[in-house]
Amino acid sequence: MPVDRSYIAQFAYDPANNALFQALTQLANFSDALEQAAGVRVGAGGGTAAAPAPAAASWTIAAAQGHFLIAIANPAAAGTTPLQHEIQSAASTLFDANSSVNDYVLGLGQATVDIIDPNTTLFWRLRSRTPGSVWNSWRLYADAGGVAALNAGALRTS
Repeated sequence: MPVDRSYIAQFAYDPANNALFQALTQLANFSDALEQAAGVRVGAGGGTAAAPAPAAASWTIAAAQGHFLIAIANPAAAGTTPLQHEIQSAASTLFDANSSVNDYVLGLGQATVDIIDPNTTLFWRLRSRTPGSVWNSWRLYADAGGVAALNAGALRTS
């Protein structure tokens, strides 16, 4: 089965991402050739479709003394199924190459993380998955006033 190029197509007409588009296209072409030569699907879990993404988790971020303490509550629909979460921080809501994006992938079932990044103001987003499922959509961190950047403040050393 050929690699789905819909994720690559978004870079096709953007001159700033031309090198990325070419690199991703070459990788997709090589993957297709490998699948054809070996007679197997690359990256396919036994030829079955991935499970649907879980419902969105709720989360809180406490920013103080140089720390961002993130606590995630799994949706009730997940039951006892452990979730894996991916968190990103960035200097802008664009989460692009100019935003200094940091990526944090938590272990399966991990629901808290303490990120030390003093004197920074960052936007945050979260997505989750269960074992064998696709990721759900990114959700920006927001407070009662809407999407919010949080400042960790100075690192307390004593």
